[in-house]
Amino acid sequence: MLLPEEVKPFICNEEKIVREHAVNYLANSFNRDEDIMPLVIESCNKFGEKENGSLLSMAKHFTQSETGLRTILEWLEKTNCINTVYIYNDIISQADLDLLKPLIPEIYKYKNISDTTEDVIKRRLSFADCSTLVLWDELFDYCNEIKHKRLDQIYYPHGLHIIEALAKRDDLPVEELLEYLEDDKNFYRYDELYMTILAGEVQLEETIPILFEKLRLEADLICEEAANALIKIGTENVIRQLTDIFLAEGKNFRLFGAHIFGDIKIPLAESTLIDTLPAEKDKEIKTFLAKGVCDLVSEKGIPEVKLLIDKNDYDSGIMDLRKHLYASCRMLQVDLEELDRWGKELYHREQVMEERIRAMNKSFHSSMTSDGKKMQNKTNHKIGRNEPCYCGSGKKYKKCCGRS
Repeated sequence: MLLPEEVKPFICNEEKIVREHAVNYLANSFNRDEDIMPLVIESCNKFGEKENGSLLSMAKHFTQSETGLRTILEWLEKTNCINTVYIYNDIISQADLDLLKPLIPEIYKYKNISDTTEDVIKRRLSFADCSTLVLWDELFDYCNEIKHKRLDQIYYPHGLHIIEALAKRDDLPVEELLEYLEDDKNFYRYDELYMTILAGEVQLEETIPILFEKLRLEADLICEEAANALIKIGTENVIRQLTDIFLAEGKNFRLFGAHIFGDIKIPLAESTLIDTLPAEKDKEIKTFLAKGVCDLVSEKGIPEVKLLIDKNDYDSGIMDLRKHLYASCRMLQVDLEELDRWGKELYHREQVMEERIRAMNKSFHSSMTSDGKKMQNKTNHKIGRNEPCYCGSGKKYKKCCGRS
């Protein structure tokens, strides 16, 4: 398999599918390497922002630099594409606070900065100045306030911004966090959800068995956040414990477990995936396990994935495995006789999708003011987590710009 240092150069590869595969590899494993964002910017300068829209949609998850942030601000001011405006605002609003502070007076003058971005930055700054005890109490007060409300009736990022501040504290009450997560009475509550996220942010290995318990719940959001927390912890211990129980677990657990195998970029994950894939009988889970092999850019796993494609023994309604195997083979310089044909078909399909997105974008252009005034915030409407993301990446909102 390829390690992160070997994958980074592919961000600037001539092929769009390869560039996207490289960025997803790094973003889905929560890689915070400072070298990634400059490569994304280099790629955009080389191939164009529109050509790299999906790369930019993942860029808010990467560590920014002052130079990179200023570049994004320059691009924001020039763009007339509503989708790109959303993406740039996301990147800016999530940048490191130490970078943002000196630039705030300048940032707020840009006409395409949304009201939401200003609100997010102010909220993050206010929490950064609070004591750990105040943050802890604020998080639980907020959870108590929203406990009877649906997800679409609350401002979910409020808790995430508190967690961001808490995760940087040396005096975080770890014992209290562990006790809370272990308490069965707290299942299916917002405070359970936020504590699960916090466990991942501070990479608390003691929570690994507890997080696996969360994957057994029939609730997608808590399962998703538990899986993300395990990926952020990212140790061999996670893979070993997951391997011990994976095949005996229910379908929902195994679906999220398949993502964990593919997003923890260590050799043990590769060998485990390759051993697990032939034993899996469920076609949907088999699909995600095969994708995980490709997500690791595993040369050893190519024959197994190729066999599934040849036999059509996977769920093509979920994804086209050819795209993921195509990118892996190009990165590994492995030549399959079908690759050229697959590439033509995949790029043709992408062209059709891009034409549809361009047509959709035209209907949004009226959202931009014609007199150069600041764009009003258009993101106040609720976007369903399972709806297509507004950035045009083709992913669900929860898997793209809806990720914290």
